[in-house]
Amino acid sequence: MSPKSSKPPAKPRQYHHGGLREELLRLGLADLESYGASKVSLRDLATRAGVSKTAPYRHFVDREALLSALMQIGWSALRAAMADATDSVESPTDKLFAMGRAYVGFALERPGMYRLLFSGDGKSLSGSVCSESDDSFALLVAQIVACQATGWRADTAPETLALSYWSLVHGAADLALEGLVQPPSGMDTLGFWSKIVEVLQP
Repeated sequence: MSPKSSKPPAKPRQYHHGGLREELLRLGLADLESYGASKVSLRDLATRAGVSKTAPYRHFVDREALLSALMQIGWSALRAAMADATDSVESPTDKLFAMGRAYVGFALERPGMYRLLFSGDGKSLSGSVCSESDDSFALLVAQIVACQATGWRADTAPETLALSYWSLVHGAADLALEGLVQPPSGMDTLGFWSKIVEVLQP
């Protein structure tokens, strides 16, 4: 019979000043991309963070609260991607195209987050993060207004044009993400769908 180990049992990891919340969000984002929103579990995250099963509930009252927090991160990241994409171009229409390309790129680079924002689990949570999603749409509307200042479709409400452009880009992102249309040989997915969006640029 082997002698008993004298090594003391591992102690739960200690987090201070919101550190556990940030760790749960970090792990949740990783699980979101690896397995999808349906597999994100507070209990699983607690195990991986090295804390008790009940510890996460000090920061998130339930799984929906965690997903809402992840969505807020996602909306902020999408808005930042769209805004940053316009930095290297000058004309209003080029900026609009850059935003569309960034939107498709976001879907391809972060499919788990994209699906959470626009389908599945996220549908029932969208009301709790409307300010973040509204910020992204407002950014698009502002760019449409800049395009109209050059004389393009000045007789149409900017919100209507923004919805039309969003529909185009969102459709391209969905098709790209699901692989329903394959790019020609030698052309990358983002480049191919960016060309599709560019066809209907103002």
